[in-house]
Amino acid sequence: MSAVKVFLRFHYFAKNPAAATLPIFLLFINTLLFPTLLKADCFGYFESEGDGLQSKSSEYLFGYHKLRLDFQTQPEANLKISANLTAKKYWGKRTMNLMDFLPDKLLEPFLNSSFMYPGEPLSFTMADTIYLDNFYLDAYAGNLHLTLGRQQISPGVGYAWNPTDIFNRKDPMDPTYEQSGADAIALELPVGAYLTLSAILQPKESWDTTVRYGKGKFSFSAFDFSLVYGYFQRLFTHLEWPLIFMGMTESVQNRELLGFSFFTDLAGLGFWLEAARCYNRLAGYQYFDFSDANRFYEDPYLANDGHYWQLLIGADYTSNSSLHILAEYFYNGFGSKKDQVNFNHYLDYLDGKTLTLNQNYLFLSLLYPWGDSVTAGIFTLANLDDQSFLLNPQLIFQSGNNLELSLMLSAGLGNAESEMGLQKYGGRLRLRAWF
Repeated sequence: MSAVKVFLRFHYFAKNPAAATLPIFLLFINTLLFPTLLKADCFGYFESEGDGLQSKSSEYLFGYHKLRLDFQTQPEANLKISANLTAKKYWGKRTMNLMDFLPDKLLEPFLNSSFMYPGEPLSFTMADTIYLDNFYLDAYAGNLHLTLGRQQISPGVGYAWNPTDIFNRKDPMDPTYEQSGADAIALELPVGAYLTLSAILQPKESWDTTVRYGKGKFSFSAFDFSLVYGYFQRLFTHLEWPLIFMGMTESVQNRELLGFSFFTDLAGLGFWLEAARCYNRLAGYQYFDFSDANRFYEDPYLANDGHYWQLLIGADYTSNSSLHILAEYFYNGFGSKKDQVNFNHYLDYLDGKTLTLNQNYLFLSLLYPWGDSVTAGIFTLANLDDQSFLLNPQLIFQSGNNLELSLMLSAGLGNAESEMGLQKYGGRLRLRAWF
């Protein structure tokens, strides 16, 4: 192959990393794992979803088709290798205008400034992907359990939120959906009959950026209690006003988390508590002045350190008639206070830097099975600070053990400038078939 062709292929895969994943995955299988995977169990699912919503004056219709292939093999009694390959293709509306999901009062500085042309969108596009979501090795030596590679890590006992989870952010509108894997080294060691110690290391560019997580879990009868410690970094990109002197700030925060969780289930009544205290320390800060595109300088006076609490309280109950009731209250000290939401708060929330936009939230759910094939339910997600909420009735149809069809409708109630009130209505239809 000529040098030109090599360069062109490298350039294409560099510009399209998702396209490079499949040949790399196949090469890895053929050269290293092929003999083992010949004996592997293969399973997975096909999923197709359609979504529609109206936010402000715009309507969106979009969805995706998804195929997930799971491989699992156990060459020795104390060794297991697991992997899954996921392909996802979007259809319908692929490019979303961020302005359709933000209150108009927060957009006025943009629309009235020279920073943006009038009507110029702040948009993001969903791209088709093929990727390895999980790829890991499980090894056992006595009571010690090692998991190495890209793996599922989901700490916490909460249903819609998990204050002690520094690896993921759940979507409260779909809290049980699978989460992406994390590249990590995890160790777990039972100590005696009641105590389990675990440690997780997620290597990054340096030790300062490497994620560290430790947990001690005590289990006795129907009670579980855990103490956790976590260290991680977050990068925040914010815009500064007034826009005639507009700038952009970038701050890197080192965060240490101390938390605990408690769970019990007695006679069908479950109760859980999860709390975390986060300590922020500024690791770096820069200010970019748009009036001088070549100037990128330090400005420590605009930095804002802060420590905060996160607290979740939840309970559920299943009646004799199989009616399931679940409720959770969540306080997020890192969220914006009432009536103080600005553009940067939305940036942090949409970028996954904070679990909620405001501070006080409520999640309520009712589920009732009709026979063996149909489950009906309704749940609500409420922002207690701006007094808005989403009301979501749903139906779930199951055919045997391999086919599920779910329908969810959604209505946003509240002020037109509130978090939930921005969305007038929405719906989701999802089909999943396992094999």
